[in-house]
Amino acid sequence: MKRISIIIFLVLILIPTINSFGVSAPYWQGNPLEMDKGETKIIDLNLQNMMEEKDINVKAEIISGLEIATLKQESFLVKANTADTIAQLEISIPENAKSGKSFPIKVTFKTISDKSQGVALGTGMDISFNVLVKKQEKQFPILIISIILGILILSSLIILIMKKKKN
Repeated sequence: MKRISIIIFLVLILIPTINSFGVSAPYWQGNPLEMDKGETKIIDLNLQNMMEEKDINVKAEIISGLEIATLKQESFLVKANTADTIAQLEISIPENAKSGKSFPIKVTFKTISDKSQGVALGTGMDISFNVLVKKQEKQFPILIISIILGILILSSLIILIMKKKKN
């Protein structure tokens, strides 16, 4: 009974340290980002601090996908009761990437505790998704199609003119 009382007491003391920091992304496992070879995109990751009464500092770090992804900024001040702090992730697919290749991306966000508080608990969140290189469809260049159509039309006209001369 004494142990249960101590655990309940500790939980009640720690409740104020729980914060509501969150991260949302437009892509996730099961909803990959599709890009072409040589393409670059900037993805906005939304940092939120909704039920907290004070601002928090957050540090971002790319865990996987360093070969194609970079963060525009690594540290963020997320104001209390806001859901609009943007962390930009730039993704660049190399020209020589294989069609159909999947690049896993994982970014971790950790709250940075105030050193003046002594021991403090931090919160961490990860977002992860895959970047798929689109398969390139082989297309006839428009110039080749135009030349073929021009030759067909020209040969049809020549045949018509030759038939008229015979008549």
